[in-house]
Amino acid sequence: MIKKLSHVLFKDFTWKILALFSAVLLWYVVMTVENPLQKKSIMKMISLQNEDMLQKNGFVLMNRDKITQNVRLNVQAKLSDITKIYNQSPYVNAYIDLKAIDESYNNRLGDPISMAISVDAPAQCQVVSRDPESVTMFIDKLAYQVMPVNVKMNGTAKENFEEQDPLSSQNSVEIVAPRSVLDMVESVEATVYLKNADQDVVARDVELIVYDGDHKDITSKVTLDINTISVTVPVYPIQKTPILPKFEGNPQAGYWVSGVTPVPNAVEIVGRPEALEQVQAVDLPPVNLTNINADKEQIFDIRDYLQGDSVSLRKGAGYEVKVTVRVEKEAVRSLSTPMQNVNVIRDANHLSVELPPGPITFSVRGPAAAVNRINEDSVKADLDLSGLPEGVHVVALRFHLPANVVVSGGPVRVQVVITDELSTATILPPEESPAAEESLAEDIRSDDIPPVSPPAQPSDTADNLSSPGAGLASETEETADVSSSPNAGPESEGTAGSSSSSTAGLEPGSETT
Repeated sequence: MIKKLSHVLFKDFTWKILALFSAVLLWYVVMTVENPLQKKSIMKMISLQNEDMLQKNGFVLMNRDKITQNVRLNVQAKLSDITKIYNQSPYVNAYIDLKAIDESYNNRLGDPISMAISVDAPAQCQVVSRDPESVTMFIDKLAYQVMPVNVKMNGTAKENFEEQDPLSSQNSVEIVAPRSVLDMVESVEATVYLKNADQDVVARDVELIVYDGDHKDITSKVTLDINTISVTVPVYPIQKTPILPKFEGNPQAGYWVSGVTPVPNAVEIVGRPEALEQVQAVDLPPVNLTNINADKEQIFDIRDYLQGDSVSLRKGAGYEVKVTVRVEKEAVRSLSTPMQNVNVIRDANHLSVELPPGPITFSVRGPAAAVNRINEDSVKADLDLSGLPEGVHVVALRFHLPANVVVSGGPVRVQVVITDELSTATILPPEESPAAEESLAEDIRSDDIPPVSPPAQPSDTADNLSSPGAGLASETEETADVSSSPNAGPESEGTAGSSSSSTAGLEPGSETT
């Protein structure tokens, strides 16, 4: 088998070598002397030339991504050149020249425009064909618009806290886009996440998103002068604060203020903790009651009485407060309370006190509803003998009466004799003259008058009563009644009480002398 194969291989070996040499020589002659033409197909990416001039003329391409595609170029060149051209493709360049787009194209905005594909190739190379021959482009006018940045808050603050309006590093942004795209822009938004915050939220590099009317993201179709902003969202605690109404002036003679009701009686405010600590109540200006004989209403805007910019109403809270002042006719009633209802206060326990056996009879006056509700068997009184030396003393009883109900005709006084053995007490009739009142003034203890308490929170009940013509009576006003002449009438006491505005909201059961 091997011998047979060797015979075939080496048979006429000389002629075979000669034939191979002749073929190589012929190929060399063809390649170097004849150099025939040859065709090749090249894929090139279409580029854009003079795009800056297009923008300078105020135009912008609408379908750039579809223009910058591949084009197939069929080229022809000498055999010696075709390989170089094929292997070094930068020698061939396919492009579209945008310099031709000028002002004459203003009437073709949005219309399809066919642009031929140009090819740059070496002189020894001929472009036989290209596929495609041209591309379709759409142009539009470049437009500018400044729009506000709308900061959206995702989530809410912690319970009993409230997020405030966000503070942005930039409140507006300039948008550059084709006119047709710019007309689609509905809003520019930045989103901040609160996540149950109980303190200020500071977010940096918050991305700006451009939305159309359907709330679709079209940010990629426009150019913004900035792409991110910084946002701070203040988060404040919520505080419920009482509303304190006031009034001034005197109703008509014979009328009493039976109650003052603010609706609402409290308001929720927000602010920095240090600012909220300074706001214990919201004081309203006084309602003028001069010469009224019927209920009066007045509406206030609570925002006008908050402390500047340091605190504000909670979002969504109503800002109107209606203050209703109720007025009733005066009533006078005679009461009798048993002596066992008198509480004797003393610090000398070795002394004995004997009270008169009979009941204490006295008159009260005030708003009819409050006066008529008094149960005379439950009226209590204090007789303060603390610190008194031996001897004869005149001490005023201090009755526990509803707010704005006072003893009529002056205070009820008790003459007390203090000895080492037994102290006796006698109920004295009201003094008949100012001179007699002055003669006993030295023995009337100033500390028999109860201390003035701070105003209580507003009450919306009808038990907030006042003395005639003087607004709501406080314990300070009752002291004026004790110090006045026994014959002082409603007008004199009303004048004493009206020297300053009265604060509403005294609790029922205030002690009255």
